[in-house]
This record gives sequence, structure tokens and C-alpha cells, in this order.
Amino acid sequence: MTLPQILQIFYIVVTVLIAGINIAKGKVSDQQRYLSAFSIVTCVGMVGYYYEFTAVSASDMYYAIILEYFYYCFAPVFLLHFMLLYSHSKFNSKMVEIFTVYEIVIFIIVLHYRHTPNLFFESVSCIQSKGTSYIVLGHTFLYVLNLVVDIVWSVWLVYLTFIGYLNHKKERRLEFLMIFVGSVIPCLGYIFDIFGVCGHYRISIVFDISAEIVFEYIVFHFNMFNTVEQAKSDYIHDMDEGVIVTNSDGEAIFHNPAVEKIFTDVDWTDTDEISSDVISFLEKNCSGFAGGDRYYNWRRSDLMNNSHCEGYIYTVIDVTEDYEYTKQLMTLNDEALRAGQVKNIFIANISHEIKTPINSILGMNEMISRKDIPTGIRRYSDNIRSAGYTLLSLINDIMDISKLEAGKLHIRQKNYDPDVAIYEAVDMVQGMVVNKHIGLKVSVSPDMPSILIGDDVRIRQCIVNILKYSIANTFNGHVELESYCENGDDVNSVKLVFKVTDTSNGIKSNMIKHIFDSVLVVSANEPQPADSSISVALSMTKKIADMMGASIDVESVYGKGNRFTITIPQKIVDHSPLGSYASHISAVKNRSEHKSIAFTAPDANILVIDDADVNLTVARGLMKPFKMHIDTGNSGEACIDMMRKKHYDILMIDHMMPEMNGIETIKRIRAAENLIDTSNTKIIAMTGNSQPYAEEFYKKHGFDGYMTKPIEPAKIQEILFMFLPKELIIKTSDRKGEK
Repeated sequence: MTLPQILQIFYIVVTVLIAGINIAKGKVSDQQRYLSAFSIVTCVGMVGYYYEFTAVSASDMYYAIILEYFYYCFAPVFLLHFMLLYSHSKFNSKMVEIFTVYEIVIFIIVLHYRHTPNLFFESVSCIQSKGTSYIVLGHTFLYVLNLVVDIVWSVWLVYLTFIGYLNHKKERRLEFLMIFVGSVIPCLGYIFDIFGVCGHYRISIVFDISAEIVFEYIVFHFNMFNTVEQAKSDYIHDMDEGVIVTNSDGEAIFHNPAVEKIFTDVDWTDTDEISSDVISFLEKNCSGFAGGDRYYNWRRSDLMNNSHCEGYIYTVIDVTEDYEYTKQLMTLNDEALRAGQVKNIFIANISHEIKTPINSILGMNEMISRKDIPTGIRRYSDNIRSAGYTLLSLINDIMDISKLEAGKLHIRQKNYDPDVAIYEAVDMVQGMVVNKHIGLKVSVSPDMPSILIGDDVRIRQCIVNILKYSIANTFNGHVELESYCENGDDVNSVKLVFKVTDTSNGIKSNMIKHIFDSVLVVSANEPQPADSSISVALSMTKKIADMMGASIDVESVYGKGNRFTITIPQKIVDHSPLGSYASHISAVKNRSEHKSIAFTAPDANILVIDDADVNLTVARGLMKPFKMHIDTGNSGEACIDMMRKKHYDILMIDHMMPEMNGIETIKRIRAAENLIDTSNTKIIAMTGNSQPYAEEFYKKHGFDGYMTKPIEPAKIQEILFMFLPKELIIKTSDRKGEK
């Protein structure tokens, strides 16, 4: 067996194996099918060459010619289809179809050449040379034409390869360059055969084998048909995000085109520059960086292989839209904060302006109630007091809504008497009950602990708001407040329960779930709420209850009435039972009345500064029972002038005054200590600010204490007793007010 024969057999076996492997991969692409078909057809051609080299008869020559031309006719078809798909080239499908039909016709003609002599082959003969047979074919016009067609398709193939080389990414150009070489090789073989370069021996067979070897190398070396890996490669190449891959030493070994578009000032032909400049730049700008009119962020991830870090992947992301959106949000947030601050300042100012006349009304009413007046007038006085505190409650609710929206409402824990909180809540709604001519029943369990820990202000606020809702919507019958305790989580805790039951028209079942909405929406044919502000108050009550860890349940029978149940967990300070609510409250009221003027201070000097004259009148009237020397002024300048002339034990000054407010006045006084005697002078702020931080705020600005408006007699007594020099206080026998 000669060397060419051995090589032919070897190549046949290899080609069959390669084709089998390609087909056995399961789901294959059209590219893979065409290349596998090309390999099989080439294998058939090699079998034909084997028959030619070993031919000893005319039949051997016939089989050799048929098998070889099976290869010559169909190998170009399959290889051309492969290249068209692989290069993603646009082509005329009609031309491909014509070329395919042409090759089929040529093969049919060759298949019947013995019956059509001189059509394709002028003659067919076989010669022997060194133990090897060679077929010699006489050329006809059609034969030559077919050779020309072979050259044309070879040139077409080379063209497609070149276009693919230009159009594809740089990382795949080596692959296309090798395909280009594989396409040029058979073209050269055909040219050599036409011009008889190697005599009777067809050198094209060597070039065909070489081309097939090149294609198979490309398939396996570049992993052409690994769809997943190819997809990954294409995705990374085409993605908008920049990708840089480094080894474990931080040396850049790969980057995609997007990186070059981001870092335009870097010479990307120098890998070392990538490593030293770009990577270090990224590491120094951990929070992101700007590039032109774009803004970028980046992240680094480990490139792991079996728990071993083989390198790092740097991904550079264009976050311009997110950055601009964030800036817009920040701008809008700043505007919202400014608007919120303006709103809060406006509400605070309005609150102060409203609380000032309320202070006057309640103060004057308190002075009237101290007189010996007829029962009818005293009833009017009580109504004024109730209405005043109702209005004050509304103002406080508005302030609380503002604080809730700003997240500045806090629950303050302290010891308190639950019966006092209940009494104060009932007292605040008493005027509404009288005006509507309905009944108000109050029952408090005698087993209730006498002292609890909690925020009695917020508890009272919740009770008042629920009572207001029930009273406002009840037109006949009564409203009942029932209070008792249930067992808590341990022996030192209880669940304080308040039940408010009314005889209103009730709430429709489909509206109960909306009862705590900030705006209660009802249909046009439904009765409107008695007071829309109450709906807002209910919403706030629910939020406050949530902050205290409390629950509010609503039961309603439409046409009969409602029942609200508030359950508040509380800690116990004194387990002693409260006893009779009525007698306890009577004792509390009696103690309050008696301690209201338990001392005098005839040698004390008090200065009261307020821009409202009526508030000055109220202050003088409320402090009259203490027998002190009281001076008044209506501005910061008047305050400074008066303090230059006289030493005062206590200065009570309004905060919000025109031209010079209370804080600015105090600063002027402190700055003029050499001219103004402020030794042992206690300065008290009078303000409508009842926020939790108010005490800290005023102490920070040099005040010793503060009183919220409307000023209550008990608070004035507390302030005076706390801050007056003890040697000026003269305790008196308990007695009721001036007559």
C-alpha cells in the first residue's frame, strides 16, 4: 500500500469521526449541520480518490469519478451555506438556489457520462505510475465551464470570509483569518489543476484535504459550536457596560469595546497601561466617576475556579440616568423639606396667634369664675371654659398632624393617674354634650391601678377624639365611656381598655374599614360627617395608638350606634385599686382648688412682657392672689428699659413678639450684664409652643423655664413656687379664691 493510499484511509477515518462527533452533539445549529455535511461529502470524495489510486478496471474508474464529483459538486454548496450563515452576510437567496441546482445538474451529467460521451468528458483513461493509478479526463467546454464556476464560488467564499473578518469583533478576527486561509486553499488547487501545474496528478486533492484540516482545527480550537460560550462572548462584546478582566496579579488580560468608549484617553494597545491606569483609577473612585457628560459606577467580582480566585472582573456601568434621577429626587426632596418647614413654621405661627386669644379668653373666664357670681352666669362660664379647651384641643391636633407628617411626634412615658386623665378628657367634651342636649355616662372600674406609666397626654387625646366623633354623630340618646383593666403580659402590666358607645345612626359595613382614613369619602346620597375635622382627628388617633402599641376596634350596627374599643398596654406603678371614680375626682378637684393660692410673696418683684395687652391683664389677674409686685411691658425694648431701672425676681416674657422676640431680648439682656442686674433673676418663656423639644430649646437659649399658652393658674403657681427665692414665700392657710 502506497503512502497516498495510507493517508487517504487515515483521513477518511478522521473525517468520519469528526462528522459523527458534530452530529452526535444533539441540538445543533444550521451552521454546524452544513459544516458536518461538508465534512461527510469530503470524506466521500476521499473514498473516490482511494478508488482512483487503486483502480485496476473500468468499473473502479467509474466509481472513483462518481464519488469524486459527488464531492466536487456538493462540497461547495454546503461550504457556501456555512459561510453565509457564519459570516452573517446578506445575500441573494435566488443566486444560492441557482448555484445549488447547477451543481445537482452537473452531478447528474457526470453520473451518466458513459451514456452521454463527449458531453462532459471528451475521454476517460487510466495510467499507472509507481504503483498508483491516475485517471486522465479529456476536457470539453462544459468541463472547463464547470472549473470556472468552481473558481467563481471559491472567490465568493473568499469574499464572504473577508467581509466576516471586517465586520466581526477583534477577538474573532483570528478565527475568520483562518477560515479565509481554508477558503483560499481549494481555490488555488483548482487553478493549479486547470493549468496542469502537476501534470496528470490533480493537486487539488491535496489542497482540499488541507482545507478540511484547517476547518476542523477551527471548529475545535475556537469552540465554534459551543453555543453557550459563543453567546457569552457575543453578549460581553456587545453589552453597553464596560468589562475588564484581570488575572490574580491585577494585570488586565481582556476588555470589551465599551471600555474603550468610556476611557477615551487611554492607549488601549498597551495592556500595562490598562492595568496601571484604569484599574488604579477605578480603585481610587469607589463611589463613581464622571466621564464627559456621563456618570459611571463600577463593581468588582472575583473570578472563581474551584474555590480558587484566578482573577477579577471589573464592570463599569453607565448610571447617568439614575444619577440624574437621584439628583432630581434630591432636589424635589429639598423642595419638599423646605415646603414642609415653611408649612410647619406657618402652623406654629398660626397656632401661636390662635393660642394668644384663647389664653385671653380662658384667663378672663378663670378670673370671672373666681368671683361670687350667679349660677346662670357660672354655667355660661363653664361653657366658655369647655369651648375654649375644645378649640385648644383642635389647635393641638393640627400641630400633632404636622408633627406626625414630619416624624417628630414622640410618646413620652411618665407616671400618671388614669382617673385624672379620664376626668380631663370628659371635661374637654362636656360643652359639646351640653350643647347637643344628650347624655354622657362615665364608668370607671374601681379595681383599676391608681398609678400607671404611659403618655397620659396622648391617651387623653385618643379618648377625646373618639368621644368627639361619637358626640358629633349622636343626636338623640347618649354617649357612654367605660374604662377598665384586663390582665397584661405580666403582674406589673395591664391592658387599659376604653369603650365608647353611642346611639348614633352607626356606620355602614362597607365604610367601617375607611373610618380611620384621613379623608372619609362618602357617596353623594350618604349623610356627610357631622364634622370633617373629626375624621382627620380619628386618623391621627389611629396613628398615635399604633405608636403606643395600642389597638382600636370598631363595632357598628347601622341605625343603632357604634362602639369604639381602645386597648392600651401599660406598666403599673401602684397596684392600689382606684376605688370610687366619683369620690376620687371630687377629692382631686378639692385639692386643686385649695392649693391654688397656698402662699403669698408680697416682697417679690415680677415682670411680665407680652405684646398683647389682654394677656398682660390676664397675667396680672391670675397672679393677684399671690400679693406680688407685678410690672408689665409690651415689647423687648420696654423689658430692657425696665430691667435697667429695677431688679426682678422673675421675668415672664412672650417668645413671639414683633421687632424683637423673646430670645433676642434675652440675648440683649445677657450682653448688658454690667448695666442690668440679672443676678438671681429667673427668666420664664411664655409660648404657644407645646412640642416635646420646647423645654430643651428654651433652656438652650438661656431660659430657666417655660409656660405654654393658655396659661393655667396651677402652672403659674408651680412656676412661682419653683423659682421664687424661698425667703420671699409666705405660706398661707388654705382658702378659696378672692371674692
